[in-house]
Amino acid sequence: MQKKQLVTIFFFLFFISYAQSEFITLWKPNINGTIDNSISFGGTGTDYTISWEEVGYPQHNGVLSSITSNSNTPTIISFGPSLHTNPVQATYKLKVSNGNGLFYGFRASTNYIDPNANPELVEISQWGGNHLASAIQSGICRLSKP
Repeated sequence: MQKKQLVTIFFFLFFISYAQSEFITLWKPNINGTIDNSISFGGTGTDYTISWEEVGYPQHNGVLSSITSNSNTPTIISFGPSLHTNPVQATYKLKVSNGNGLFYGFRASTNYIDPNANPELVEISQWGGNHLASAIQSGICRLSKP
């Protein structure tokens, strides 16, 4: 009986820790007034997965798998036409997970001169299991603005 409970607790803790390993961000790709519905995602890793969903419109979603990139050459993510009645206000939630590989870093902007060069990123909701020290790069500090 105790062995069964121990195994159940182990699986429960394993799945909770797995769910906490996602890197979750919120983006408003059209916040600058240009309706292009795309962002530059400065992730670093090999064979990782990005799933996205338009906030308030769960039927508008997608999955990008087997992504290999570095933060110096960001991945362009195109969301397609927004379902929001005002596309400038469209918000997308991105969840990045290891997939079949490893996601291990993020830089909000590749522009070292202007840390506010990526205004589309509005929130980092969850850091996941990534190394926080390697993820904090140029542009992250502006997220503390109200």
